[in-house]
Amino acid sequence: MEEKASLPSPACLSSPGIPHDKGSEPDPEGEIQARILKMFGYITIKGSSSRGGARVLAEMIAHIRRGRIGTFAVDGPRGPNREVKPGAVFAAKKLGVPVVPVTTSAWPSLIMGNFWDRYLLPLPFSRALVHFGEPLILDRDLSDESVQQDCLRIGSALEQLEVEADALIGRTGK
Repeated sequence: MEEKASLPSPACLSSPGIPHDKGSEPDPEGEIQARILKMFGYITIKGSSSRGGARVLAEMIAHIRRGRIGTFAVDGPRGPNREVKPGAVFAAKKLGVPVVPVTTSAWPSLIMGNFWDRYLLPLPFSRALVHFGEPLILDRDLSDESVQQDCLRIGSALEQLEVEADALIGRTGK
C-alpha cells in the first residue's frame, strides 16, 4: 500500500452520549490538536501508548462508561503509519461497544510534517470530507489472537473507507 499523509483517522467507540473524549499525545503536535478539538467540545486525555498508556486507556474507558464517546487515533503515537494498535480494540471489547471507523479527505491540500504521521492540511476553499463507516461489532474475547484479528479488521475497514473518501472528494494527488 502506498504511503500517504492523511488527516487523523480515528475510530470512535460508540456510546449513548453525544460528547466526545479523545486521547492526545503530550507533545507540541498533540497540544495543537487538543486546542482545536476543545473548540469542538472534545475533552482530551493527555498521554499515549508510550507515555502513560495504561492511565489514558483507563480514563477513556471510564469516560465511555459515563456515556461519552471515545475517539482513538488507532495507529498510535509512533506508528508504523496506518497500523491499528490494540488500545481501542481492547477498550471496545472490554466495554462491549462497537467501533465506528472514521476517515477524512480534502482536496486541494498540503502534506505537513516530516514524521510518520504526516498531516493533510486542507487549503482555503478546498473540499473536505469526514467519512464514517459502518459500526464494527467486536466479540468480547480479549485473547491476543482475537485482539490482533480485530486490529486487522479495523485497519482493512479504514483503508477501504479512505479510498471511498478520496473518491468522493475528488482527491487524486497523493
